Amino acid sequence: MLIHRLKFKIFVNLAIFLFIVVLLTDCLIIVIVQKKLILDKIHSGHSFLLKIKDNIAELDDPNTAYMADPSLICGFVILAPDLEYRFGECPPDSSSDVPAVLRRAINGNKALVVYSGDTWGILWKQKKYLTIAAPFSGLSDAASGGAVVFQLDDIYKILRSSQKYVAFYLGINCFILLLLWFYRFSRLISRPVQKIIKIAKDYTDSESLQFAQDKRSYEFNELSNALNRMVQRIEIDKEKLQKSLNMLQEANAELKTAQAEIVRAEKMASIGRLSAGIAHEIGNPIGIVLGYLGLLRNRPGIQNDSPAQDYIARSEAEINRINEIIRQMLDFSRTTTVRFCRISMHDLVRDIVHVMKEQPLMNHIEIEYNLLSSRDAVYADYNLMRQVMMNLMINAADSIAISSHPLQGRITISTQFISGNHDSAIRRAPTIRVQVIDNGTGIAAKDFDNIFDPFYTTKEPGKGTGLGLSVSYSIVEQAGGLIFADSEICKGTTMVILLPIYDEPSGGS
Repeated sequence: MLIHRLKFKIFVNLAIFLFIVVLLTDCLIIVIVQKKLILDKIHSGHSFLLKIKDNIAELDDPNTAYMADPSLICGFVILAPDLEYRFGECPPDSSSDVPAVLRRAINGNKALVVYSGDTWGILWKQKKYLTIAAPFSGLSDAASGGAVVFQLDDIYKILRSSQKYVAFYLGINCFILLLLWFYRFSRLISRPVQKIIKIAKDYTDSESLQFAQDKRSYEFNELSNALNRMVQRIEIDKEKLQKSLNMLQEANAELKTAQAEIVRAEKMASIGRLSAGIAHEIGNPIGIVLGYLGLLRNRPGIQNDSPAQDYIARSEAEINRINEIIRQMLDFSRTTTVRFCRISMHDLVRDIVHVMKEQPLMNHIEIEYNLLSSRDAVYADYNLMRQVMMNLMINAADSIAISSHPLQGRITISTQFISGNHDSAIRRAPTIRVQVIDNGTGIAAKDFDNIFDPFYTTKEPGKGTGLGLSVSYSIVEQAGGLIFADSEICKGTTMVILLPIYDEPSGGS
């Protein structure tokens, strides 16, 4: 479509240009032919005046008067001593005064040519009459001369009649030139441009763009070379831009991670300080209440009161639960002594599975493990990592218990070795990937950003404190690792722990 519009525009402009050229050529032809015809008129006028001069004595003869061609000559005037002769009609606008023009020619002793009157020529207005005046030198001692008047309409009529042939000839030439130009334009310009446009339209990012060279046209060959060089520079710049974009994306991800870590650290520090203060303030009154409940239990009037004993036992259980929450808050806020050492994650998993299988909450839950990692040594606190694994298994059991299939629960613990080059989270060291997979209720997408926040829990009131995952996050982070969740509602949850593999200085594994 683009090349067709270009062809049309060039065709129209060229047609206008050729029309102007043809019109100017026609005007030039008209001027040249008209000038030639008028010169012939002037020559015949001088010849006629010479005949009059030679036969001036016979002017009174009626037959001699018809020497003039009535179709060419309007009239003439002869001035001689004691003689003024007029023949034919000299129209009023043929000259201002033919005898006066003739006297000027006689007095100046030279021939004069005077144009007068207006009429419509071919394309513009022209002079209608031609007056030729000349002295008759050598005829006698006295001054004498003659003037002849021609009407130029016959010249214009001849030119007008010939114009249709000239116009037809020039129009045919113009049409042929346009066809030749159209053919040459298509071969020299249109086709190479169409090739370039097609190559550019068919270009995709998956292929290299290369403009075909046309050896027959030096200009298009140079254009193709220039376009190919430009495309190569664009490809190089695009690769540089993509690298810069990737670096910016990585930097942005790192900044977001660092920002999230800072926010989490500030949040946990604030909650830790608050928890420590609340725990200390509530701990003593709870101890006192438990003491009074013990005294109340042993009073003689209440020892045999079964309902009262039941109420006291329930109160003590709830207060002890409060006391357990306070203890967890203190553990969360207290700076504990961490004992880092080389531990085997496989041994830890086997130990946790053995212990958790005996727990009542694991009834009707199938527990299995797939320890596939070729290396399992990490540098961490064994007891703290054991606490992390236990928290994850308890959360998995609670999720299965409230699912639609509590009697068909399944928990799978797997390990996998990942080299440092293939993992984007921990890029500088080989990593062990530990997964705790359950088929419970899953985690909603809206809760993903908050599951590691202190006191945030999706369990029913009274079923959890919301500190387990927060403590686990801090423990894994202290060991130089990362913990995150992958879950979908009604399809279970996968908790992932990434820990760097530990290499002892001696080179042992």
